[in-house]
Amino acid sequence: MQSRERRKELLELEQNQSKTDINELENYWISLIDDRDNSDWDLLIEYNRFRLRNLKQLSRKRPAVLIGAINDGYFPNFHTIDLLGIADVISLTTKKEEADSIDRIKYSLLNDSIQSIVSRFPLGFKPNFYWDSQAEHGHPQPMGLSNAPFPTVCGICHMFFSPAIKRLLEVFDYVLPVGEAFDQLCLTQNNQILRVPFGLNWGSMDHLYGEEFNDKDIDVSVTFSGSESGPYGSLRAEILSKLKTLKEKLSGKYNIEIASGLSKEEYNQILLRSKISVNVVGLNGPYNYRTCEIMNSGALLFQANVNSHNLWPDSEELFKSGEHFVSFELENMEDKLIDLLSNPQLVFQIAKNGKNKLERELNYKNLFNRLIEKVRDSEQQKTISRKSQKNPFADKFKKAVQSQENKLGDFHIAVFLWEQTNKQTLRDIGAGLISKMLHQFDDSKFFCNLLAIVPEIFENFGFSYLKSLVAIRNKEFADSLPPNDLRQIVIQIYNLQHDHVVMGYNMISIAMESGWIDKQQLPSLANQAFGGKEWHQYDSSWLLRHPLLSEDVNQNILYNKFQIPLLLASGNIEIWRVYRDYLLYFANDN
Repeated sequence: MQSRERRKELLELEQNQSKTDINELENYWISLIDDRDNSDWDLLIEYNRFRLRNLKQLSRKRPAVLIGAINDGYFPNFHTIDLLGIADVISLTTKKEEADSIDRIKYSLLNDSIQSIVSRFPLGFKPNFYWDSQAEHGHPQPMGLSNAPFPTVCGICHMFFSPAIKRLLEVFDYVLPVGEAFDQLCLTQNNQILRVPFGLNWGSMDHLYGEEFNDKDIDVSVTFSGSESGPYGSLRAEILSKLKTLKEKLSGKYNIEIASGLSKEEYNQILLRSKISVNVVGLNGPYNYRTCEIMNSGALLFQANVNSHNLWPDSEELFKSGEHFVSFELENMEDKLIDLLSNPQLVFQIAKNGKNKLERELNYKNLFNRLIEKVRDSEQQKTISRKSQKNPFADKFKKAVQSQENKLGDFHIAVFLWEQTNKQTLRDIGAGLISKMLHQFDDSKFFCNLLAIVPEIFENFGFSYLKSLVAIRNKEFADSLPPNDLRQIVIQIYNLQHDHVVMGYNMISIAMESGWIDKQQLPSLANQAFGGKEWHQYDSSWLLRHPLLSEDVNQNILYNKFQIPLLLASGNIEIWRVYRDYLLYFANDN
């Protein structure tokens, strides 16, 4: 009987359980899954829904996972499909059109919380943890997440999104950096680092590739552009330039294909036809998607890694050079590549080794099993540790401190959204959420933080909302604000505490963005306010609006002067210095 017909029959039997025991039905589902083709995602989806509908009656127990924004727009995707084979899964979405089945829960960033989401779980669904990979990449997180009744876990791979990452590190219980080089940079007093390959941001994607071509007609392929974006520096462009020269040099002897801007299908076809494919990993390494895609295609991975800012991702963290792939540097690239081209059997063997290791050991199913096991073991150790607490006063004090930290959890989530400077809609939502939380602060912090988000509040929520927000704290001052003059509003808020370091910082930053300050006067003003000055009172409850300048088209400045220094900053005083020095850089760059 065809799988689809058998599936339909099982669904009909489920509706009439008097004829078939529900646990017997599950055995039929499992036998179907055991015989399924790997491309048959629908079967795993239907089995997951079957379990969610019948959890209270099923005797077979599985882990349960709640998935965040990695599946906001579509569920499942290649990141999560294999999880359905080992766990009961519900995914969250902010999109109404996506929430039409038991395995999807729609929520509102503004009106819902993790607590209201939990109330909509099907009976018997009790998550072992909440999971979101690439969380730093503008992924909205539900309010209340820091107080979720289950552990929260995130993967982080775009390390240069450091302002957003700093906020996430205060919210999530467990963090999976993409490589060991970043573990200590992601560790705080509130979280724990889990070491799972690739940070579980990616794994084997063999299901995206069909049978390999037996006759690979491309000796070397290059599928990236010469972009000099921050994480890659100039390495991509330099390697691409040398490869173009080498292509001319070896013309007629070897087929070297250089292409970029390909469609997904064109890209996959080139990799499948390649014997060797070149990859460059930026300072988010030691691996990226192209690492896995090249290996999965059956080509030999020929890879260089960016090392800078005293960060040295280890390209042999999971794979051994010469056995699973071949690493190179700009200086030895040509010699190594020519040696490989002259030894086709070695190329074939290394490519085969790499493909086998990736697909057999580092597939998503194995990685999720590791994650489930690590979270379970860690939570058990925490339980044992709590039970062994012999000092009730110390435990009480610790709970009080954690309670205070958790009060800022939603604030951090809101600021995380506001820090999505390349995604204006999320930034605006973040500003709106922050505005609702300002009441928890004293007058000083209320107005200093308000000034940081005034442009977004004024432009997106209107003057009436801004005035009502201020009136809760100071009605007389709110009545004095002009309704249609953002510049005057900013000045009046600034004048409330013009000598406060945060007020001064946010005022200068907004003025720089808006062109309100004469460039000739800016250096003396900024240097007088911040030049060489420390501020030991900084903590993450203060908002500093780093300058967002329209003429700042060079992302390398943002990357080198702000994002990476902020990633490397290990304490509040160091974080303050990064913000301070970034503002001073632009103030003095005339």
